[in-house]
Amino acid sequence: MKLLSVLLLMTLSFGCGGYSSGSGMQPASTPNISAILPDSAIAGGGDFVLMVNGTGFASNSVVYWNSASVSTSYVSVQQLTAKILAADIATSGTVSVYVKNPGTGIYATGLNSNSVDFSIN
Repeated sequence: MKLLSVLLLMTLSFGCGGYSSGSGMQPASTPNISAILPDSAIAGGGDFVLMVNGTGFASNSVVYWNSASVSTSYVSVQQLTAKILAADIATSGTVSVYVKNPGTGIYATGLNSNSVDFSIN
């Protein structure tokens, strides 16, 4: 009886797959911006597409323009594009651009990249 109980416990603990770390609750990878193109614009100009080059971009990465998310398209792990509206460059100044890789589960806040300045002249 003792042997049967031990075998049953072993079967249950090993046969059910045990612990798995593939629960989908992995931290997001940290993105890094190496360059943005263009890196400046003339105040009062029209809409344009901003190219963001770097590393660690996820398919659901989001570009932020002065702390506001903008329409972002994933090109590759090394490139994103973002639609910048004419209203976003209406006045001169400096805008902070960064990328956020959203997380999941307990890592839901995600991770932000370094910040790069965009000049509006």
